[in-house]
Amino acid sequence: MLKSNLRFMYLFSTLSLSILAFSACSSVNTQSSILALHSQELETAMFTMQADALESHIRILADDSMLGRAPGTAGFTSAIEYVEGNLREFGLLPAGENNSYRQAVPLRNATIVEDESSLSVFTTAGRQTMIYGVDYYMGADMLRANTELNAANVVFVGFGVSAPALGHDDYGDIDVRGKVVLYLSGAPTDFPSNERAYYSSGGDQNCRGNSARRYRSVDLLGSG
Repeated sequence: MLKSNLRFMYLFSTLSLSILAFSACSSVNTQSSILALHSQELETAMFTMQADALESHIRILADDSMLGRAPGTAGFTSAIEYVEGNLREFGLLPAGENNSYRQAVPLRNATIVEDESSLSVFTTAGRQTMIYGVDYYMGADMLRANTELNAANVVFVGFGVSAPALGHDDYGDIDVRGKVVLYLSGAPTDFPSNERAYYSSGGDQNCRGNSARRYRSVDLLGSG
């Protein structure tokens, strides 16, 4: 059983670093009307961008003192304040809420309620209750506060990769309907470098999830 705490957070976004870099070297009159995308003034400003200025901004925003800039953290606030300060220095007029450079964006956040979540494995030897943080971890459900799967068979599907274009499908003729698929992290070693990196990365979870759903699996378990 998985239990998640769901809540909405209102975070603030500012103009991007690309705007910051453009503004640092431009002489655009901020009092005038919005420039056309192919205006001579804009093209001139783009060509006067300085590599050292851009590098300086990147180094500051990527510095360890920003703590990764994760939304809702002190590092995120510091990054926003840095960008805002530069926008003011460049003379750019705010276009956000309440005459600011910010716009509130609602985000959904989910965290695992560890002491109310559980996982048990049943074999011919009996029931084994897993310990959270020692034997397993769970990903919070962003859509539901409670997720429960009373019982389901587990099927091993290799890397869980379905990539017909590469001539590879770990599901093959395996029937996973109504079952939990167990996959290994990583990707086949005979994949080309870029494709192997893609299927091995954490960003591949959506691909694995989509494949599992397409074959009518009810859940996923990762190993390794």
